[in-house]
Amino acid sequence: MKPANHPRREDAGALELPVRSIPVSCETSVFGLRCSMFTSIATVRRRLMAFGMVELIGTLTHYLAFVSLVKIWAIHPATATTVGFALGALINYLLNCRAVCTT
Repeated sequence: MKPANHPRREDAGALELPVRSIPVSCETSVFGLRCSMFTSIATVRRRLMAFGMVELIGTLTHYLAFVSLVKIWAIHPATATTVGFALGALINYLLNCRAVCTT
């Protein structure tokens, strides 16, 4: 006797693959915002543009912190890179929570 989930030979063309369910929304973030699934092309485009702008701002923050710490304050480049990275990562996180992950 065959298991119930195996199709017979005559039904082999009608085989349906199992579909994994995708959650409708992610967990609540630190700021109480909820991330909902993309519903339209316009929403995807808006979120991609917002993500790109946030990443640009974070990169500029990292670079400006690094340059100002090395050139103006004469801090060692490794320390300045670490501080710049931390500032850029914090800016990226906060702006992504506010700009990209909204309902």
